[in-house]
Amino acid sequence: MTTPPVYQPIIDAPDPQKMRSKAWLYKFLHDIWARTGGQQSSVADLKGLQASVDEINTLVGIDKGETVQQQLDKKVNIADLGTMAYQNANNVAITGGSISKTNITIQAGACPTCDIKLNGTLHVDMTAVGNVGAGEDTLITYSMPADVLDQNLQFIEIIAFGTAAANTNNKQIKLKLGTTEIFVSASIPTTAPDGAGWEITSKIIRIGASSQKCISKMILNTKFCDACAQYVAATENTSTALDIFCTGTATADNDIVQEGLIVKWYSN
Repeated sequence: MTTPPVYQPIIDAPDPQKMRSKAWLYKFLHDIWARTGGQQSSVADLKGLQASVDEINTLVGIDKGETVQQQLDKKVNIADLGTMAYQNANNVAITGGSISKTNITIQAGACPTCDIKLNGTLHVDMTAVGNVGAGEDTLITYSMPADVLDQNLQFIEIIAFGTAAANTNNKQIKLKLGTTEIFVSASIPTTAPDGAGWEITSKIIRIGASSQKCISKMILNTKFCDACAQYVAATENTSTALDIFCTGTATADNDIVQEGLIVKWYSN
């Protein structure tokens, strides 16, 4: 290798005033690069580049730290990991969702406002609601936004649960999607034990834009349920918002109390 010409730097140390000039800073760095042999470096020989980096670090008061080769090696290794494996920050935006130190969300279907947690939970409501007097009353309600189910074979799972009072009043619970009754219980036995618990679980599978297959089951404490499993073919338009809710038909206040509603989303 031929001996590079000797270059004299334009200044021995950075001048804060002059460093504001891009043209001056370029010449300053170029002189160091030329004088220390940086221009002689190649893929196989990084000595000149390393000398340039070391001098610049010394002038600005930075410890030598890792060598250029070590930094290049690390860059290659990181690149092999992919685009997200080496992120080290909270709330890093990702397509259709977000990632933070304690939570990862993705978008449910094509609904831009429906971020769900990694475990698929779309909605949780644990505010107890009881029926009021005689007749049918709406209990807990969730308005599912449009386009949560935007592709065929995507589906949601609904879990609704609560209690039935220990009295002789007739009681009935329904689970609805929009205007469709996807589960209707038989009359809950009037001999239900004190604080009898009930749970309805339902899966709503999109078959078409306005076509769903719904399969539901009910558990009622230790008493056999006359209508334990029910299948319903629904025709709700999933491109519009749809209410998911239970109703309770009874006689006195709080004959039926819904304690919770959970809605989970699953991809196709």
